[in-house]
This record gives sequence, C-alpha cells and structure tokens, in this order.
Amino acid sequence: MRNYDKIAFFYEYLMSHVNYSYWVSYIGKILKYYNFSPDGLNVLECACGTSSFLELWKKKYKGDYIGIDLSYQMLQQGIKRCSSLVQADMKTLPFKAHFNLILSLFDSVNYLMTYEELLSFLNCTNSVLEKNGLLIFDVTTVYNSLTHFRQNCYFDHYGDTAFEHKVYFDSDNNIQCNDFKYVYKGKSVVEKHRQKVYEYDELIGLINQTDFRLLGAYKNFTLKDVDNNTERIHFVLKK
Repeated sequence: MRNYDKIAFFYEYLMSHVNYSYWVSYIGKILKYYNFSPDGLNVLECACGTSSFLELWKKKYKGDYIGIDLSYQMLQQGIKRCSSLVQADMKTLPFKAHFNLILSLFDSVNYLMTYEELLSFLNCTNSVLEKNGLLIFDVTTVYNSLTHFRQNCYFDHYGDTAFEHKVYFDSDNNIQCNDFKYVYKGKSVVEKHRQKVYEYDELIGLINQTDFRLLGAYKNFTLKDVDNNTERIHFVLKK
C-alpha cells in the first residue's frame, strides 16, 4: 500500500486549507522573474496527488500538461480535474518526451528518504527536460517541523468517517511523522507517513552533484533568500 492510498478519498478535505491559486500565482511569478513565460509550456507535475494545483494551472496558462503520482487512488480522485494523469514514480520517469517545466510541490520531495533517492529524482527529471528547461520543487524545513509539527494530534470527521491525525517530529533523525487513523463502518484503518527533512546545505550539495544549475532558492512564497526562519524552500534549477 502506497502513501495516500488509504486516505485518498478524504485527502481534499484534509488539504482544504491550502490556497492552490496562490501557489499557481507564485510559480508564475518565479517563471516571469527568470523571463520564462508560463504560457505555452509542456509541463510535468510530479506527485500531483488529486490534481488540485494542475487544474488551476491549466486554467490560467495555455500549454500541455501531464501529472504523475505513485498512488492510483489519488489519481482516481484527480481524474475529474485533469485527464492527462499517469501512475508513475518520479525517480524513474517513463517518458521519452522532453518538458519545458517540471514541478514537484507541497514537500513531495521530502518523501524521498535518502540521498540516493533524491539524486535519482534530480537526474531523472534532468533527463526529460529540454535544454534550458526548469525544475521547480519545494521542501519543508526543520524550522517548520519544530515550530508547527513537533507534536500534536487532531480529531475530525469527514462524512461518516471519524479520523485522527497525529503529527510528531523525530529530531534525532530529522524525520517528520504523520500518522492517520480513521474508523469507517466500525473498521479501523491506519496509514503512516514519513518525510525526511533535509538541511539546506545538504540539498545544495546534492544539486551540485547533478547537471543542473541552481538559479535560486527562496524563502516561503517570496523571492527572498533562505534564512533560519524559513518554513518552506522553493528551489529553481535550470538544465
């Protein structure tokens, strides 16, 4: 069973606080900052989930779009938003086509738990990007985990489903833990998520081992430099 398979049916409810429209605008702002028009691109979104971002992106900008995710159940939820969805691993992309822009957002890259997995992702995306194409991805930070997700437990309902969401941070190993448990028609289901929270310098070192050129790394949803109070880093890489 893959991450999100069991909670896919109420994932959108869990993420109802996320302002995807703002995120679309922010990525567009980054592209324009580098004189890279958001229109007319061949876009790949890795770990697209239920396609909430991709739906809004394709409404705002013209172009061709493909979304991939490991979870078939998440893609089933997203097919109503975007028909160009493929079940695939972002470490071993199945495409021969070359993209102008590859995105991986909402700390999906933090699910890559080792340096080897991260390098596979970077090298694989590089191989399907056109020359001068961009890879933009974000990661969550240790500061974010310690500030907001050190330890807590939430209880909620989605329709007939009662669920518990427990968060805690393993500071010894920089692992963010999210445990979901829900009860549906008397049956208890558990899904556990683990994300590796990398230090900024670790990621820079890995990027430097690839054929990418680092254009920028930005604090939260700004074009400001990363500092010790950064909760999310957006990296912009160019082939």
